[in-house]
Amino acid sequence: MSEKGHSRTWPVRGGRHSSCVTDSELQAIFDQIVADLGNQGTPVVLNLDAGRLHYSPPKLFLAGSSARFDIPRTVADPPSTEDLNAGGVEAFAGSVRAFLEYHRVVVLALGTYKMTMEIHAVLGGNYGGAGKGGGVIYNAPPMTRAANAAAADYVTRTYGPQSGRLRHPIYGLLFRTEREVTHDVAALAAPTLVYAAVWREDMEARAHDLPGLLRGLDTRALVWWTQLASSEAFNKLSEAVHEFTPLPEEIAMKEGYEAEAWRPLEALIDRATAVGVAAIR
Repeated sequence: MSEKGHSRTWPVRGGRHSSCVTDSELQAIFDQIVADLGNQGTPVVLNLDAGRLHYSPPKLFLAGSSARFDIPRTVADPPSTEDLNAGGVEAFAGSVRAFLEYHRVVVLALGTYKMTMEIHAVLGGNYGGAGKGGGVIYNAPPMTRAANAAAADYVTRTYGPQSGRLRHPIYGLLFRTEREVTHDVAALAAPTLVYAAVWREDMEARAHDLPGLLRGLDTRALVWWTQLASSEAFNKLSEAVHEFTPLPEEIAMKEGYEAEAWRPLEALIDRATAVGVAAIR
């Protein structure tokens, strides 16, 4: 029981009228995921008493040698507009596995994590208010894709393919096994740098201590950054990025499927990243 006497349970697939799982079952799911990862970092603690908030997904808090995974509580039953709490144990497990992949990167490749966080901060100014579906760009950096791929792999291996849910606007990325799992997180450094260089002017103008971020990313990163500046093929693609940002009317035309309006930009970024990685190898 919680401090107010309400039974602490989470809905499984199907929303407010379906059966629920208890805290102990959530803890078991969490422990199983940690065991599946093996000993790949500092201990992570599941905190099931992180507050009572609507529309709040689980969050990973990193502090030195420890980490805490907070699960916010909802005030009442999940609202009719689904949030992560209504996604069932599959979404819970996928979210935990994705955030534990972030934790794995923090432990094994901290520079990649820091650069990715700075990319998010800078690009938030570019795309944060650009319209629905912009989460496509938020989820495009290599580290973020690696986390989603790890989640999808775990969910599919554990619960089976999530047919009918692969394009869900909130949890779909946690279920789609469309990308390979990254076993060696050190391999994320080069594509992460190239991804940042797609927005070279924005990163150089607004990133906090870009030289320091580059040095922390890889011993070769400063050289890579210079090499990319002279790559004609890479620069031609990166210069087109702003032209591919969907217009409000283009997003409106995809009502209900707004992410699709962002796919051409995503494809261009993928192409630029591939060309850039080849240029520095």
